[in-house]
Parts: sequence; C-alpha cells; structure tokens
Amino acid sequence: MKRGALPFVVIISAALAVGLLSTFAPSPLGLHPLAAPVSAAPATVMISEPNGSGLPSGAPGYSPDSVKVVIGVNNTVEWVNNDQGASHTVNSSSVPTGAVAFGSGNMIKAPSATTAGGTYSYTFTVPGTYQYYCTYHSWMKGTVVVLAATTSGATTTATTPEFPAGAVAAVLLVAIIGMVLALRVFPIRSRGSQPA
Repeated sequence: MKRGALPFVVIISAALAVGLLSTFAPSPLGLHPLAAPVSAAPATVMISEPNGSGLPSGAPGYSPDSVKVVIGVNNTVEWVNNDQGASHTVNSSSVPTGAVAFGSGNMIKAPSATTAGGTYSYTFTVPGTYQYYCTYHSWMKGTVVVLAATTSGATTTATTPEFPAGAVAAVLLVAIIGMVLALRVFPIRSRGSQPA
C-alpha cells in the first residue's frame, strides 16, 4: 500500500469518532440532535407515584419529582399511582400568572404491583414554574417547568438528555480499534528502512 494512506486512514477514523460522538452529544444550547422536532406529535411525560410513596420514608413521593416540558413538544404530563398502599392527589400549589390551577381529585391506590391505580393528565399551556403536592401526604411535592416552544425550527427536548457514558466509551473504543488496525495495515517505517 502507499505510504501516504496512513494519514488518510487516521483522518477517516477521527472523523468517524467525531461523527458518532456528535450524534449522541447535546449541543451547547442543551438541545439534543436525536430529539423529536417541534413539529412532531406531542409526547406525554410520565410521573409515577411509586409503591411506598405514601410513607414519609418514600419522600419526595413523585418520580421524577421535577421535570421540564416544552409547549407543543411534550407539554402533557400524566401522573400514575403505582402505590399499593395509598391513594394520592396532584394539586397545584403555585402556577405562573395567566395559568389555571389544577387538581386531580382522588387517585385510587394500585391494586397490585403489576396494575396501576388512578391516573391524572394535565396539558400545560402557559410557560413558567408550577409547584404541586399531594393533599394526603405533605412530603409529596413536585415541580414542572414549562418552556415556550421555539419558533426557529430548532430541535427541542423537555428534559435535556444526559450524554450517555457508554456512548463515549463505545466511540473511543471504535476510534482506538480503527487506529490499531490502520497501523497494522499501514505500518510506520523509518525513512531509511526497506520493506521486508
């Protein structure tokens, strides 16, 4: 093979690694390239009231207890009572100016570990921070931060996904294997040496 092919293989391996890395990495604006665009059908964000959340040791009670949503992307939140020991509620304690207070009423307890109890859905339409709580269990509190939809056509997500550590390891492993294979195929020889 030609001697000048090694830099080409190194450049291709590096470009592949950067390409794979950028597929998984959020942008500097916190937007994820694999997320659904604003024009996609809105998704529902699920919040569980897990088994045991009716006990003080189960605090904060809602899982997750804090979410971010984007209007038009995933601004409907559904709470599901998966607690076999207690009924729960979801009631707003503070809402942004112009927003309407919300309340679920009684959400019956889950009849079994495999069957959910009561559910409650609410679609947020006013940007801002919403605080909510369970009227039966004072330690159960949560927050929904509602963001306005972008109009620039940028891709937006509700909760900024974390960069998966496994993806970093996989990309680096591919790059290293590519470099090792490139060096085996195109060994580096000093200028004075002749091929054997």
